[in-house]
Amino acid sequence: MRRLDSSTSAEAAGGVRRLARRLFGRAARVLLAAQLVAALVLLLRGQGLLQPFELAWHDATLRLHATDAAADRLAIVVADEEDIDRFGWPLPDATMAALIERIFAAGAEGVVIDIYRDRPIGDGHETLAALLAREPRIFWAYRLGDATHRGIRPPAALAGTPRAAFADVVTDPGEVIRRALIVAEDPES
Repeated sequence: MRRLDSSTSAEAAGGVRRLARRLFGRAARVLLAAQLVAALVLLLRGQGLLQPFELAWHDATLRLHATDAAADRLAIVVADEEDIDRFGWPLPDATMAALIERIFAAGAEGVVIDIYRDRPIGDGHETLAALLAREPRIFWAYRLGDATHRGIRPPAALAGTPRAAFADVVTDPGEVIRRALIVAEDPES
């Protein structure tokens, strides 16, 4: 058995102290570096310098998780140049009423019109107004006014009903729409 004298125990204690300083010194440096990195990230984010990277990541994540599950239950009717040449633009009320009737006849459970329209167009206004009044499955978009655009009200038959919904959007940098407004105040009401 080896006998420890005071010089051996002093050397051992010094070694433990050196080891502790080395470990705690390393931990302190790691903690300080982590705090500096966190402060830098917060500063860059606060200045908006990380937003392009965050938005690109957000968009990529949405594309990665996107599914076509609802695609078989949704039909979008669009008007192209040929339709505009054939029917005119904006569509007369009679044509709009006939189109909505055909969509319902094809089995639609609801129709959402995303065309701003606050006044009668051409013939058939009474027909369209009567259809809007009797058919609870028709919803119509309108635009709220703001500092740069005047508001465009929904057709009179739907004004003040829950079937008239604002379709204003907020665009992010690059004119990309990533968000929808849930509530907005209508300055005209």
